[in-house]
Amino acid sequence: PSEVNEQVNSTLDRAGDSATCSDAVAQQFIHDPNDRQRLLETPEVRKRIDFLIKFLKKAGPSV
Repeated sequence: PSEVNEQVNSTLDRAGDSATCSDAVAQQFIHDPNDRQRLLETPEVRKRIDFLIKFLKKAGPSV
């Protein structure tokens, strides 16, 4: 829905770095609390982004 797109775009516009961006994407698209917590506890930003890419590819258009 356009409302969600606007919220995501607004959040990403405010994200000043990769860590904040990955956290914002996780907040919007990872609904399982265990998966989200695992991502947020990963200190290396590159690993967070890799996790997100794998998650989004696996989830496909359903997210």
